[in-house]
Amino acid sequence: MKLKIKSKLSSILTFSGFILASAIAVVAVIAPLWLFATKKPRLYSALTLALAAALVLFKTILWTKKRGIKKLLLGAAKISIAAAGVFFCLFFLSKGSRIIALILALLAAAAFCLVLALEKKIHAKG
Repeated sequence: MKLKIKSKLSSILTFSGFILASAIAVVAVIAPLWLFATKKPRLYSALTLALAAALVLFKTILWTKKRGIKKLLLGAAKISIAAAGVFFCLFFLSKGSRIIALILALLAAAAFCLVLALEKKIHAKG
């Protein structure tokens, strides 16, 4: 019986400690960021975008060192083709040009297949 009470008390204390740590994190980190975002939103947005771009660049450099530039370029080509295909299809569909959207969807699919075939050919070579 005493062991159950100790276990429950330990769980309650752990949970309380987690809530306290979360509250301290909010006050120490989130509140200043929120204040900065409300006082100078343009600067906050610029800094946030710059930090995000730096993170993407850092991750890309690490990924390229690990896997090579060919895989990076093929991955970028696949993402670009897919994104451009979806964007322009939706753009022309919103303008009411279904035929142009269909042609673009087919061209994007063909280009994507070409990149996949090129990737397969490169992987086959070693």
